[in-house]
Amino acid sequence: MQFRAVLEPTYFEFTTQNALVHPKLNPTVAVSVHFDWQKLPADWTLETSFGAGDRCQSYTGLWNRVNEALFAGGDFRVRRATLGYQSLVVAIRGKWSFTDEEVVAQIQKILGAERDFWHDHDFPFYLVTLKPYDVRSGSSDGSAFTNAFWLYLGGDSFSYDAEYLLAHEGFHAWNPHKMGVMRGLGLSEKWFAEGFTVYYADVLLLRAGLLSLPSMLSA
Repeated sequence: MQFRAVLEPTYFEFTTQNALVHPKLNPTVAVSVHFDWQKLPADWTLETSFGAGDRCQSYTGLWNRVNEALFAGGDFRVRRATLGYQSLVVAIRGKWSFTDEEVVAQIQKILGAERDFWHDHDFPFYLVTLKPYDVRSGSSDGSAFTNAFWLYLGGDSFSYDAEYLLAHEGFHAWNPHKMGVMRGLGLSEKWFAEGFTVYYADVLLLRAGLLSLPSMLSA
């Protein structure tokens, strides 16, 4: 259910694929797009795959980057940080046992370890949205988008499950996407994309200091 478009009186969050009407386009066709958010309430935040804060946003590039974009705004608590020399925006809703600053620091460690591993910091901007499930089930879920990641927590802590999910899905930015493979992998490619990603998610949590060696070996 968390993958539906969310349109509430106090906030919204949706993707191109679950909410926007658009022409059917080839993923690799070059496009220019413009988003006008000027009629949003003045006190709402705005954070999308194409930046945060600006009420007019434009993008020129491949259509698949737009087709896999994330858009959010409303009463999120927005925290700004850095990843190397690039901008990290974390948009948070809900009350948690951890502070906003603590979760931002963990996200920095995970994403930073991945970029160092790949020797690739070519992300001019990155957004992470963090929200509670409607029901506190104890589980977590999320998905990666263009320059963005949305994360749902069902418990009251930023546990190993949430850290692993962010590390796993974040790794897909390179394997397979920056390797030039689109979504919808066949069996001949999926073993590579998922197999290596499952392994390296824990390795990178270990390198980030968020997982001990005994815990990694027993996972």
